[in-house]
Amino acid sequence: MATSALSIYDRGNFHNRMPTTKRALLIGICYSTESSKLKGSHNDVKAFKELLLETYRYPEENITVMTDELSTPEHLWPTRENILRELRGFISQSQGNVQYCFLYAGHSIQSRCTDGTEEDGRNESLLPCDAMDILELDDQASLLAEEDVEGKVVMDDDLKRLLSDRLPSGCKLTAIMDTCHSATLLDQPHHRCNRIFRMSSSGRHDWDRTSDFKVQVD
Repeated sequence: MATSALSIYDRGNFHNRMPTTKRALLIGICYSTESSKLKGSHNDVKAFKELLLETYRYPEENITVMTDELSTPEHLWPTRENILRELRGFISQSQGNVQYCFLYAGHSIQSRCTDGTEEDGRNESLLPCDAMDILELDDQASLLAEEDVEGKVVMDDDLKRLLSDRLPSGCKLTAIMDTCHSATLLDQPHHRCNRIFRMSSSGRHDWDRTSDFKVQVD
């Protein structure tokens, strides 16, 4: 995450001088095939948009919604191409004092990572609405190969590069991932911060796997 170079005093004056801009990108995918269909993703996005409008005072023109509904304009269908395009234009590196909110509700998958950049040897990826064939492969294999997903999904590396790595000083990003494998979808170094540890009989603190929230909020 970017760190502001302003002092505490100057930071306060800075925020008093400049109004905060608020922008949101909300993606909800229910998918069309019966085997992969999700029931609540569209409703999640609609409810969250209302929350942003009514409680957090986001301007409606600054909220982009992408869903796989027939009423959605073609350029906002959550295909891989469209999602990456919206991500590229979401964070402005030339504008400070912006609050960004990113929500994803849909499927995600894991695939093998061979370059040593993942602690568990697995990449996490969002599954666009035009990549449903990957779910069939996911059911058949214990772990998908890199070539199975390349060019079809939105990978954790893409999300980190286009969201958190681009965030300017003085800006804030809140990312909400309503999906499986969400803990490291932004590849942040603090992905363990929400895990619960319990005291064992030996006095050691052991990670309680049954209580892993897998929540990523930055």
